[in-house]
Amino acid sequence: MRHDTNIVASNTSPDWRPEHALAEYVQNALDEGAGWLVTLDGEIMTISDVGRGMMRSGWLYNKTDKISSEAKGQFGNGSKRAACVLLREGRQIQVDTVGYSVEPILAPSALDASETTLQLDIFDTTRERGTVVTIAPVSREEYLAACAMFLETESLAGVERVRVTDTLSYRIIDGTPTGGNVYVHGARCHQTAAALDYNLTGKDVRNVIAEGRHKGIPVEALRLHCGRVWQSSAQAFN
Repeated sequence: MRHDTNIVASNTSPDWRPEHALAEYVQNALDEGAGWLVTLDGEIMTISDVGRGMMRSGWLYNKTDKISSEAKGQFGNGSKRAACVLLREGRQIQVDTVGYSVEPILAPSALDASETTLQLDIFDTTRERGTVVTIAPVSREEYLAACAMFLETESLAGVERVRVTDTLSYRIIDGTPTGGNVYVHGARCHQTAAALDYNLTGKDVRNVIAEGRHKGIPVEALRLHCGRVWQSSAQAFN
């Protein structure tokens, strides 16, 4: 069965690079909790989890089935935007989840043949748990860049991290301590000139960044939330 999402592919996330799109699928696996796996075999990237699977309604724009306030993604746009970006780049994607399999494609819209939209070839399966996303071709550089965007997967990209507190840490790169990255629930979304990395959590932070993770947090909100983290950590040292 083919489903047209009516998402116009040419207008979707034109500023995203392939690693941003790959990171959206990594994020989905991380949001399912323990049991995720991210690998690269040749030029085939596989992202899997043992979660409850993706509801079919999750393929609708602005629809999501994520219920945890700690989830990195909650806006219902990431995986669809990522598919558009990767397909424009000539990549192939297959998503196997509970009860069905999806092969996203770009094809002329039934409503307007001059527009190319994201469409889904959907097949029923007997899969009972978890989701496996397969994407190819993916370069090693793209794989490492996507993994480096999350605290949970950055070790796969060779990042060594030293934690100061639960919310403050720094990386060791070529033997030199470095910081300045801001993470929200473990997902990198902004860079500053700070000496340490910040990991911001909480529902109010989620509301601030909305869906613009790859574009960064508004400066005033960044200053406010990082200030709170630093003040809290400073008090803990006293």
